[in-house]
Amino acid sequence: MNRRTHIRRGDEGVALLVALLFVVLLSVIVVEFAYENEVESSFVSAQSEQFESEIAAKSAVSAGLALLAADAQLDSLTSNMGGLGGAQSTQVADALGGLGGQYDSLFDPWAMGVPYRQINKAVLQCAIADEYGKINLNALLLNTGQADGNGLTTGQNGETPQNDSGLPQGTDDEAMMPETENTILVETLRALFIARGVEADPTDAILDWIDADGDSRSEGAENDFYQATDIPYSAKNAPFDSVEELLMVRGITPEIFFGDPELDQLPLTELLTVRGQRRGRINVNTAPAEVLEAFGIGLGGQEGLAERAILERESTPITTMEDAQSRGLIDAVPGQAGSGTGGMGGGTAGTSGEVVGDQSMALQQNPFVFSSKVFRIRGLGESGKAAVRIEAYVYRGTGMGSMFASHGDIGGEATTRVQDASAFGKDSDGKRLSNEGTGASEQMFRILDWRVER
Repeated sequence: MNRRTHIRRGDEGVALLVALLFVVLLSVIVVEFAYENEVESSFVSAQSEQFESEIAAKSAVSAGLALLAADAQLDSLTSNMGGLGGAQSTQVADALGGLGGQYDSLFDPWAMGVPYRQINKAVLQCAIADEYGKINLNALLLNTGQADGNGLTTGQNGETPQNDSGLPQGTDDEAMMPETENTILVETLRALFIARGVEADPTDAILDWIDADGDSRSEGAENDFYQATDIPYSAKNAPFDSVEELLMVRGITPEIFFGDPELDQLPLTELLTVRGQRRGRINVNTAPAEVLEAFGIGLGGQEGLAERAILERESTPITTMEDAQSRGLIDAVPGQAGSGTGGMGGGTAGTSGEVVGDQSMALQQNPFVFSSKVFRIRGLGESGKAAVRIEAYVYRGTGMGSMFASHGDIGGEATTRVQDASAFGKDSDGKRLSNEGTGASEQMFRILDWRVER
């Protein structure tokens, strides 16, 4: 009897251990399932937030394009009011005076950008910068070919050759083959680095980076220097593709590139560009103070240009070279070319047959533009913990028939379209700005570069 009781108690102990083991295994399975379910849920949520953020960022870029298009339409409208009659034309011009005009300034609606606003489950924000208000690195060296009155390189039979982007060769989005130093712009860049407290001037190294030869300047660097670094590479000997490429140039440290925040220094991306006015002219209405001050020094005898220009443009945007001279922004130069407002083209100067090798004189005679073609649009989208920033560099042409942006994989095909605005697409002679005979309207925008940061 006692033995049977002992055996029964032993069986009960084994059963209890098996039950406990089963409970432990079941708990592990439940916990593992809950964990995997939580991870999957978090992943889906993150993917959803990422998607919402990217859609918001693209929408922000589209909003920036719409602002630039509206500004162009106002410019076109104010320049085509001749048929309204004297008094009526003046009245409409006064009504639109604060909104449009044949210039681009920091008081235009596009310069205000788009503040944070809700879109679906995300928020978007857009900021627009004028690339013509910066120092163009790719204009430091220019070729010595002939240029026509519009600043376009002329090919055989007087035709304007096309580049890979389908734009006329020699337009502002195309880098030129470097040959001759643009001395005024070179001195401007030197003055900029001196003002920022840079001890070893990297300007010679920048010139060596983009020139076509392998000869080093006194403070420059070519392949022999770069091949001796810890990670060897070669000098590019070609135009810059981005301002960030400066970080590969001798003497450009992260401290120089990003600036000293304690001294309120802007990053070089806000002062320099690779897509500015191809001759090195600067939009006096949008250029930062640092750029204007350095440019005044580069022009020679124009110290204090920044203070005067900012004071004047805050009152009324500057519209012509005569206007700039009358306000004391720059001294009159004997034999100066006609100013013009430049319209959407940026006010290129010079006469037919201008030699690009004489650009220092041309720049001295006509250093400013007053309207711009190339803009940087930064679109930001945020949803939850996800954020996406899209940086688009856009070329704004004169075509008003349709506006769209397309660049590789920007959401597939052309991603942005606005209402047909061909009624405003006319030049100063009243001719339609479209591809006559082809049935296709000229595009207002071309995407020159598109970067996505997640």
